[in-house]
Amino acid sequence: MISLLCAVGLRRVFPQATRWHGTGREVLGQFGVLTLAALLGVLLGEAWHFHPRSGAPVSGNATVVVGLVLAVGVVLCLIVALRSAGHTFSRRDGGEPLELPMNIPPTGLVYAAEALLALLGLHIYLCEPLLFRLGLIERYWMLIVMIGAFAGAGLGHFFQRRGLDVLAEPLRRTAEWLPVIVMLGFWVIDTDQPRNPLSLAKASPALWFLMAVFYGLLARGRRAVAMSGLAIFTGSVGLWVMLDRGGFTFAAHPQLWLIPPGLALLVAERIDRGRLDDAQRAGLRYLALSMIYVSSTTEFLRGVGESTWLPLVLVALCVIGVLVGVTLRIRGYVYLGVAFLLVVIARMIGYAAFEQGRMWLFWTCCIGLGAGIIALFAVFERRRDEIADALGRFRRWEP
Repeated sequence: MISLLCAVGLRRVFPQATRWHGTGREVLGQFGVLTLAALLGVLLGEAWHFHPRSGAPVSGNATVVVGLVLAVGVVLCLIVALRSAGHTFSRRDGGEPLELPMNIPPTGLVYAAEALLALLGLHIYLCEPLLFRLGLIERYWMLIVMIGAFAGAGLGHFFQRRGLDVLAEPLRRTAEWLPVIVMLGFWVIDTDQPRNPLSLAKASPALWFLMAVFYGLLARGRRAVAMSGLAIFTGSVGLWVMLDRGGFTFAAHPQLWLIPPGLALLVAERIDRGRLDDAQRAGLRYLALSMIYVSSTTEFLRGVGESTWLPLVLVALCVIGVLVGVTLRIRGYVYLGVAFLLVVIARMIGYAAFEQGRMWLFWTCCIGLGAGIIALFAVFERRRDEIADALGRFRRWEP
């Protein structure tokens, strides 16, 4: 209470001409440290005497008082942070910023408020553990953390638009790291698998998709390449977990595992192309296209003759890749699309001729290929300048 009085109350109690205001600013740090030490002592005592069923032997009044002190500490840290950054709450506050001891940045107090809020939750758990065994928090705690991440990012954007950067930056950074708790909880803390893969309770793949949406929104709002990468990573992990639990292993169906992340990587490269240089854009494109074509080709070559849709899927992907490359004027799409299209055609001809005994198809294709090459040279000789000009324009496309 003395810390709160030193922070905001002295200007309202004493006139401006007294020295109490300066004295309050000087002793605010010392009283804040004493308050924090006392709270930590209380929490350590609660943890030392904690029982999993009954909790710590603390009376109801003491539980409420400690909770109120922690809540007041949160408010105090936020008020001091705003005042030290030059924000005022009334005319009596004046325009003089509050100087913090030991050169503590105002954003550090916002992080301290977040820590006190976490300690408030810990205090409630240590004193009243039965509240956490009602089923709601136990089943949906990871979803609650993700809701907190969305709320923190939203509040950070809200405060930033109103010029309160001292609140916006810590909230935004904390929100960005909250999904890490969900990742650790998914693999280490809570590994119970719900029956419905799209359920938001327990360790569900839907939580990874929720993280992908969260980082995708951050990437769209902040135009950050790192956020785009995290969105692709978390979405891919969610897809892989769902496929693994559904019995679709990577060895049996590599297309299902690699094509969606590859497509997402291509979309992210296209959206963030303004923040990447030529080499980075080309590297991402070739990586994503290789993931798509190699996984599809691997599954096609392993199941040639056993499935009719596998070669059709690969042919469709190659044709779409070439068309996209022509539309966007990107050579990488055309190169890889044509290369893997030739692979699938050659493999199908080889399978029909040498494994099915239809050699007439092989010789027909050879004759057609020879005739096509002769016709190509004839067209090139006749329209050499036009073809050379077209090749020159093709070389100027993006790599």
